[in-house]
Amino acid sequence: RVPTPRAHLVQHNRQSTSSTSVPTSEKSFEKAVLPRVGGTGPPTLFDTLQMAISSPTAVEPKKATMESRVEHLRGRIVFGEYSNPNTRQAAQLLAQAEAAAEAQARRNNAIQNNAKREEYTSTRRIEREVTVRMQRLEKQKRETRRAKR
Repeated sequence: RVPTPRAHLVQHNRQSTSSTSVPTSEKSFEKAVLPRVGGTGPPTLFDTLQMAISSPTAVEPKKATMESRVEHLRGRIVFGEYSNPNTRQAAQLLAQAEAAAEAQARRNNAIQNNAKREEYTSTRRIEREVTVRMQRLEKQKRETRRAKR
């Protein structure tokens, strides 16, 4: 297990370096708050990092789990959804996908062609009915005119 990285900063004391002792262990270093030089003014980068390191809200990394581990064959463990690349199987899957796409395109074209054909047929039928009605009305007018003579 790799330990989490720790920031190790040493405060530069302008007055004297011997008056301020720096704790040696990491845990005591995290808990120790070193005095500020001067004591007034905006917080320094050192103070900000000390507050971040010693704050209890620091997120600890999650431990790795091995829930997704599956042993399909004896002595062979597969993690997650991983599978070894198989070019033949990939080519077959690609061919299947292309064939399915072509079949879907043929079906869509057939549906569109049938819709066009039905529209053409219905348009022709309507035109024929209108023409027959117009011819019948013309014929009635002619017969009415002839009857009046």
